[in-house]
Amino acid sequence: MSNDKLGTPGSVSRDRRRRAEKSSKSSGILFGLFVLALIGGGIWYWTQVYMPKQTEEKYSQETIRDSKNLSTGVSQLTEWNTKEVLNRYAKEIELLALRDGVQQSLVNGLAGRVDTLKVTRLDRMKRYQALLQEARLFSEKSSRDDVLAFDERIRLAMSDFEKGLGRELKSEWSERRKAITASIINQEPGELTIRTDPSKAQVFMNGKRLATTPFTVGKVRAGEHTLLMKKPGYRDKHISIVMEESGNVNLGIQKLEAIVGKVQIRVKGGKSKDRIEVEIEEFSEPTTIGGLEIVAGYQYLEGREHLVESLLIGKYTIIVSRNDDVVAREVFVVEEAKTSDVSIKL
Repeated sequence: MSNDKLGTPGSVSRDRRRRAEKSSKSSGILFGLFVLALIGGGIWYWTQVYMPKQTEEKYSQETIRDSKNLSTGVSQLTEWNTKEVLNRYAKEIELLALRDGVQQSLVNGLAGRVDTLKVTRLDRMKRYQALLQEARLFSEKSSRDDVLAFDERIRLAMSDFEKGLGRELKSEWSERRKAITASIINQEPGELTIRTDPSKAQVFMNGKRLATTPFTVGKVRAGEHTLLMKKPGYRDKHISIVMEESGNVNLGIQKLEAIVGKVQIRVKGGKSKDRIEVEIEEFSEPTTIGGLEIVAGYQYLEGREHLVESLLIGKYTIIVSRNDDVVAREVFVVEEAKTSDVSIKL
């Protein structure tokens, strides 16, 4: 038998080595494929799962942080913040609204507060501009009282505006005030004469009491003045006058409108032939002139029934006499546009 058929130890060894090498090579390929698969899976997990999740968490944390910071900042805003600051916060709120996961109620609340502060600030600026314009155009023909009244308005307004605006307003008024004051000093006062019907009315000028009519008062400064005439039982009367420099104003007789009511008087009882006399007088202390007692309001009537119209409102005393003897005395009140009922039983 030849060696080729039976095989030799050398040929067997070579076959085994080839088989081992082939098996080793296959195992290496499989391991390499496994490693590649493992690396690929890791890369996929990293890129498709882990990193997106980390990014999402980071985005969510940033949103929460931004929401909290913006909420804190808006809560500390006031109407005194500048226009630029309020606009910056409004822009940040708009950007926050674009982020995912933000509560719409939070965005609406923050935006609403900023908008409210903007409106409040705008209203205050309008008032400031109006007052500033008024200060710049304040008339040089104004009176000293007008200037003092505007001084008080400026003083009260200082707390309504930012310090910078307040200083600007005060500066503008100070310059205008100097010109007005110089004009007032050079003005010569005038004379005012007032009479009223009825007389003894109290007269007030620009809120300050002048005198009781009739009267003439001097040293009235030039300019526009408001007069108020007051008398019990009469409607207040307001008029405006313009006093020229060194001028005289005579208002003549100012008619006052009476506030009136009515009274219905009935005298009952007694005999039909009795002579009944009724006297009505104002419920006030009479004055004595030339030794005679004078009652401001007085009416004399004869008979049992009377409707007395156009009585000034106020208290009255009714005195009833029968056959020249006083038999009754009673107080009644007259009210505006009403009819008082006074019944006297003898």
